[in-house]
Amino acid sequence: MDLFNLTKRKKLDIDEKQKLISNPTIINGCNETLLQNYLKHNGCDIELMNNMVNNNHDINHQNEKGETLFHSCLLYCHDRKNKYIKINWLLDNNCNIHGNKIDLTNFMLYTYSETSSEYFNLIQKIYDMKLLETNLLVEKYNHINASYICDKLKTLIWYDTHFNMNYDFTIVNYEFASKYSFFRNPLKDLAVHGNKNCPETAKMFEYICNKNPNILNINHNEDTLMHRILVQCENMSIFDIAIRYNIEDYNKYLKCSEWDILVKYIQERGYSYYCKQKFIFGIINKKITQFPICLIKKLAIKKEDFNNYMNCSKYSEIDLGIYSDEYCQKIYDDITEQFSMK
Repeated sequence: MDLFNLTKRKKLDIDEKQKLISNPTIINGCNETLLQNYLKHNGCDIELMNNMVNNNHDINHQNEKGETLFHSCLLYCHDRKNKYIKINWLLDNNCNIHGNKIDLTNFMLYTYSETSSEYFNLIQKIYDMKLLETNLLVEKYNHINASYICDKLKTLIWYDTHFNMNYDFTIVNYEFASKYSFFRNPLKDLAVHGNKNCPETAKMFEYICNKNPNILNINHNEDTLMHRILVQCENMSIFDIAIRYNIEDYNKYLKCSEWDILVKYIQERGYSYYCKQKFIFGIINKKITQFPICLIKKLAIKKEDFNNYMNCSKYSEIDLGIYSDEYCQKIYDDITEQFSMK
């Protein structure tokens, strides 16, 4: 029997285990030992692994790709529970994780990374072993930021506390950013794809903004973050955070203002409650200085909506039968007069 076939199985009898234990020097065509091959598959018999090491199986072996046992287990073992049990076993047995801090840091935070709690625990353990480079502001690491891989604020705060990270997302490694971020910008991901009813999403957004408020001004082919927030973000807490910052400075880079884009978006796409809230805010705060009268009916605007834009009337609560041309004109005239739009 090919001994390497045994390493792929989760369950082994006593004789099969003994065959593995008794052959510490056998390697396959990839220059992998039996122990390395066992770790990359889904079995997790700690007693067997201990016996193999005690019988001179090399825990620091590397295959032809230069992958250590640590690499092989992390990259190729598909059983999540067993993977991290074996990873911790390797660390507890002082295996060679990687040659140096630079390579290991790149591997853990760039080449391979996960958003899972198990992976975060692993990062913390390796950090405590003082095996990671903590200054990520140097050119070799300046594209690495944990905002891309964190889905919880406390996780991001831990990374930010223990690593010096660059929050200038104009410095983008596209391979890295595309792997973890739909828009290659974690703030856009939070604004557009984040849970609209989740306070955690808004808290993460605010935390990142506070690290670098200018992030809101980044302009990619007239697709700014604020543009996405105005027309797509359904989390009004994120909107409230974003509007604290001055967005006028970078309107000069656009063909029209972000607020004009919002008006045009509503004209073309129709009603949405979160767009109505933003539209009313824009008028109250003189961000929107003109708009077509048709939006009165399209958004079911009422005068009392301007008393509290966050709790304006919903479309379903309004009798649209009252929105005659005359009624819309009256509402329009009242608004333009009240907010000095004429």
